[in-house]
Amino acid sequence: MSLSDFYFPVKFELMEQGARESCLGPRRYIQWKEVRQVFVDAKGVKLSPLAKESRLEAYRGLYLRFADNAELVEETVRRLWEKAKTDEELRQ
Repeated sequence: MSLSDFYFPVKFELMEQGARESCLGPRRYIQWKEVRQVFVDAKGVKLSPLAKESRLEAYRGLYLRFADNAELVEETVRRLWEKAKTDEELRQ
């Protein structure tokens, strides 16, 4: 998280292919097929590309902050992530 997150609006998009964060600076994006773990806390959901917990966690992946929509975000993330995993298994 940077200072720009506090001063400028941050927009998150959950799409069939992945999740995107847009702010003043460059957009950040992660594809569902790259997500290995999903962590949920009181403020948001972390989409991590790391298979195991690591000190690098803070510098990898994408953190989606809630805006009075925790239940909807969690449900949508789980649905899209599970669908991507199923689609990937079917391709193999």
